[in-house]
Formats: sequence, structure tokens, C-alpha cells
Amino acid sequence: MREHQYGSRGRGTTVTDDNADVMELQARIAALEAEKERLRLSERAAHELALAKQGEIQIVRSKLDISNRTYEAKLAAMVKQHHDETTRQKLDLEASKRERELLETDNRFIHHDLVQEAERAKRLNGLGKLRTNAASRGTAVGKSRKAGNGMGDGFDEAEVHSISPSRSRDRSQDQTPKVGGKRKRMAPDSPIPLAFSQARQPVVKEDSVQTVVSLDSVLTPPTATARADEKFVYYQMIMNHRPFEGHCRTFEAFAKMIFPSTPDRSLASLFGDQLGVDASPDIEAFAQAIASIMLDFWTSCLKEKHFAPFYLILNLLKFVLKGQRAAITANLIEQALPLCVKSIDLIAVENARNSLYGMSSKSAINTDARAQLVEELVIDEVVDFLHDLCQAASLFPERLRDFWTHLEVSFLLVLLNPAQPIFQVTTMLRMLGSSALDTTFGAIVNDPDKQRSIENGLVAHLTSLLFDTFTPPADEQPYTIEEITELRLEILKLFMIMCEEDHGGRLLAQHRSAIGRLVRFLDGQVSKLYTVTPGIGLEIDAPQRQAHNLIVETVNITTRLLYHLLRTYDGTIDIVQKLRAVLGGYHKFLGSLSRVAFSTQLVFEEGIDDAAADAAHAILDRVLGPDDGEAVMQAVETPRSGSTSVLRRAHERDGSEIV
Repeated sequence: MREHQYGSRGRGTTVTDDNADVMELQARIAALEAEKERLRLSERAAHELALAKQGEIQIVRSKLDISNRTYEAKLAAMVKQHHDETTRQKLDLEASKRERELLETDNRFIHHDLVQEAERAKRLNGLGKLRTNAASRGTAVGKSRKAGNGMGDGFDEAEVHSISPSRSRDRSQDQTPKVGGKRKRMAPDSPIPLAFSQARQPVVKEDSVQTVVSLDSVLTPPTATARADEKFVYYQMIMNHRPFEGHCRTFEAFAKMIFPSTPDRSLASLFGDQLGVDASPDIEAFAQAIASIMLDFWTSCLKEKHFAPFYLILNLLKFVLKGQRAAITANLIEQALPLCVKSIDLIAVENARNSLYGMSSKSAINTDARAQLVEELVIDEVVDFLHDLCQAASLFPERLRDFWTHLEVSFLLVLLNPAQPIFQVTTMLRMLGSSALDTTFGAIVNDPDKQRSIENGLVAHLTSLLFDTFTPPADEQPYTIEEITELRLEILKLFMIMCEEDHGGRLLAQHRSAIGRLVRFLDGQVSKLYTVTPGIGLEIDAPQRQAHNLIVETVNITTRLLYHLLRTYDGTIDIVQKLRAVLGGYHKFLGSLSRVAFSTQLVFEEGIDDAAADAAHAILDRVLGPDDGEAVMQAVETPRSGSTSVLRRAHERDGSEIV
């Protein structure tokens, strides 16, 4: 009985210990669950905080975009206002010029009328004096002489007296002749006094005559003689003209030259016949007449295929127009422009054809004849004269449109061919800058669809010139890197001129391959910076230093050009689609712009300006996200660029436009 009680007490102690262990485990489980809940709540709070930060970033970015768009809208409005104001001022200036020309024309007519009235008063005065002298002589002479055998000479029945030769010899030669003994010539006999004789001043006693003379002195303008003298000096300059030092006078050479159609008349004779006699003192009309004659000679050279006198004709034509107003040169567009095109085509078309298909057998046979034609036609001078016409027309909007209406796009493409000499291509690029109008670019046609096709073709051709290889003529040295880079700089400058008008900028932005080719060109030029020796602190030749500076300039201009296109026409440009137009376009885009954006501007990169670097940063900020921007920054980070991210540098800038 007692043993049973002890056994039951031992088993109760064991059950109590087991319950304590279970409760301890349950408490531990509760603690772990509480910790788990706390961690879950902490994770949720951190996630919500991250979402809030991301929202703040999005808000800041959207505000930045809004501020940029507001600034760009204000800038566009200011540019438009400036353009409208400039246009209005140009119109006012043109109106003032036309009014001034009308006033000058009226003054010339008035001057002409005054001169005629003065001459008429002179003639009336001369007749009155002659009648007075004749009457006084008739009174003084005796009646016996009147009854003599005299003959009337037609002047108020005055007699012509015969003089004995012997009596004339006996008279003293030192005797002063009497004034009344000589018959004065009437004014109509000699209306214009000779330049080498001094007109006698008559002794006038009558008050009425004195009044007429005073009126004549008032009516005669003091500048008429001066203008006549200026015309005489100008005519002497024309007659003494030489095409270059050491050459005979142009008109001496004209006297020895003929056209095949007129073998019996020299060019000097033809010039004199066509010029005629012009008594007007207007030098401008005289210069325009000479220029018209030279253009007629030019036409004869093309018609008869006789170019021996052509260099003299063209040189004299440029000399005549050199000192005249631009309006005179602009008025020759209809006559001179077709002559320039025909002359240039004689050489340029063959050059372009040979570059495409190789020299034909016919061209190889006529090599000597072609060399002579190239020497006689002096195409460089013709292209330069065409440039003069374009510059003169650019001062008058109507004339400028006439200029580009008369030029065909086929001529432009031929002259922009890499087979042409660099001087001719560069000159045409400079002329094309004046064709960037508010609604057109290049040659102007009436069909809008054809006009759009012409403009797109020109842009495609110009962007391809950034990579074409230019071949010099057979008798010239290969082109240097400086000459090639200067040519490509002219192309970039032409693009910048196009961007001054919305039509030209939109034409570049919407073109299929223009932006991609610009990125490809930028990548090539940035890589070329490390292959050309820089001139900073090194003793190298000037051409190498100049080549590096020119390449740096192409990098700066191309970067700014891309920034302008991507910023101004952001809503219409799909940058990824544009970059697909060239092989590896996106990688070239990231590589070239990153190297410009994070440039150290030292040694090989010396010359890359801050504006270009900021433009490259802005482009990357628009295209890349924050993570991609940080990755690009880490890939090209330098000690100078620091650890600042692309996005953070963009936020530090004040939003001013990069120019």
C-alpha cells in the first residue's frame, strides 16, 4: 500500500516537467512569430519608402521636362519674333531703296530738263548778241562801203569783205586785232567746248543778257562735269585692263582675235560697234552695257566652240562688275546663269561620268583636246563668277528665288560630285547656304512633291559627302587631310545654316539617314583625334597642328548640331530608328557622345569645348535612363570627370541653351 503511494508520486513529477517544456516551446514559438511579424512590417515600410522616393524622382524629372519645354517654347517665340522683326526691317529697307532709286531717277530727269533749258537760254543769248553786233557794225561802216561789191553771208545781211593778200602782208603782225573785225560763231555751231580750249568770257553790258548768264550759272549743276570726268576715267581703266600682270592689255589682245563666224572683224572692232556712243555720264549704265557685250561674246564662244578669248572675256566681265552695285550684277542672272551652267557642264559632266563608269575609249582618244578645253575654259573662274552672282542675288529676295529657280538639281549634284575639284565643291556648298529659305532648300520647282524629293535627295547626297573619297585631277597632288576636313566643315556649316529655318531643320530631323550618318561621322572624327598628333606643347609642323584643330572643330559642330536636332524636334524623332540607318549606330552613338561628354580636354582631346561636352551630356540624359547613365559614366569615368553621374550633372546645370 505504501509502495503504491510512492510510485504514484514519482509519475506525477514526470508529467509536470513535460508540461513545463511544452509551455517553454510555445513561448519561444510565439516570440519567433512576433519577430517575424516585426520584420515583415519593417520590410513593408522600407518598400513603401522606396516607392515614395521613386515617385519623388519621377516628379522632379517631370518638373524638369516641363521647365525645359517651357524654356524652349519661350525661346522659339523669341526666335520667331526676332525673325519677324528682321523680315519687317528688310522689307522697310527694300522699300527705302526703291524710293531712293525713284528719287534718283526723278532727279536725273529734272537735271536733264534743266540742262536743256540752260542750253536753250545760251542759244537765245548768242543770237541776240550777234544781232546787236551786226547792227552796230552796219551803222559804223560808211555808205560807200555799203554800196561796194559785197556778198551777204546769211547773218542779218552782213557782208563778207575780201582782203588783199599784199595788204595783209604789209600790216604789222604785232597789231592788236579789233574785236568787231572778227565774226563770232553762233552757239549752235559749237555747243560743247573742247576740253583743251578755254572759252572766252564775253564782255556783257546789257542787263537782260547779264540776267540770262547768271541764270545759266545757277541752272548748270556743278556735278555734271565731274560725273563726265569720272566716266572718262572709268573708260580709261577699262581700256587699260590686263587679265594679269605681264599680260598685254585686254583690248590689244582683242584686236588680234576673231570669231570664226566673223573672220574679217576683230573682237575689239565688234566691241566698239556694240558699245556705240553714249553721251550719258551714268557710269552704272555704261558698266552694264560693257557687261552685256561680254556676255554676248561668251555666248558666241559657246555657240562656235571657240574658247581662245574666253579667259579675257570672263576676266574683263568680273573687273567691270567688281566696283558696281550688287543690283547691277543681280540683273544679269537671266543672261549669265545659263552661260555659267553650260560652260561648267562641258567639263564637270565628263568628270562625274568618268568617276562612275571609268574613262571611256572616246575620252581616252580625245585626251589632248580635253586638256586644251580645260585650260581654255578656266572652270574655277566660272564657278567663282557664279558665286558672285549668287552673293549679289542674296541681297534681293526676289532675285534670290529667281537664281535658284534657274538652277536645276542635276547641275547641283554634278558639281557636288567627289570627282570635281575641291574648290568647286566648296564653292557650291557656300552657295547652297543661300538656298536655305523659309519654305525651300536647293533648286526651286513649282511641284511640291518634286520639291520635297529634290530636298531629300540633296540632304542624302550632302551627308554621303562626309565619307566620300575625293580624287584630285591627274596633274595635281593628292588632297591633304586639312583640305578634306575643311570641305567637311563646310558641309556641317551648311547644315547649321539650314537649322536657322524651321524648314531646313525639320528636313534634317525627318530624313531617314541624316542623323545616323551624323552620328557615324562624329564617331569617326572622335577616333581620328587620337591618330593625328596634337600641337599642344609639342614641336611639330603647322599642317599637323592645323589638321588636329580642324578635326576638333568638326567634333564640336557635329555634337551641337545633333543636340539642336534632338532637342528642337524631340517629339518627331525616334532616335533608335534613326540609328538603325547605319551599321552599329547605337554603339557609335553611345561611344562617341560619351567620349565627348566625359572628355578631359587635354592632349588629344584638347579643343573640345565645354558647350560641346554639355551638349553631349544633355543628349545622353534624354536617351538613357538613370541606370544606363551610371553604367556609361563608370565605363568612361576619368579623374577629371569625378564620380558625378550623368543625371546629377544634368540637374546641376541651369538649363541654359547650348550654342
